Amino acid sequence: MKKITNNNRLQRILLISLMLAGGHSLVQAQSDGANPPSFPCETTEGFRDFDFWLGEWNVHLANGDLAGTNVITREERGCVMVERWTGATGGTGMSVNYLDMATGEWVQ
Repeated sequence: MKKITNNNRLQRILLISLMLAGGHSLVQAQSDGANPPSFPCETTEGFRDFDFWLGEWNVHLANGDLAGTNVITREERGCVMVERWTGATGGTGMSVNYLDMATGEWVQ
């Protein structure tokens, strides 16, 4: 497990919002019939900006006490990163993070 320090993780709430660029899902395969489907989230560089965050983490407070654990995965053919949090006292939460193709910014 990797170790990070972040006091704000205990205050995370469930926040799931998926904006669909241009009214269609980024997960939808694109194909012209002659070529196999492509999945933009798997091949567009911006979707890899937070790959360093992927994995299982032990999260510690500034004083070294265990705050909880965090598991970060890439899902939906690479279009979203899902964070699953478990606090040291048993609380849980999650967030969904995605790249907004209209703005080029990551959204949580």
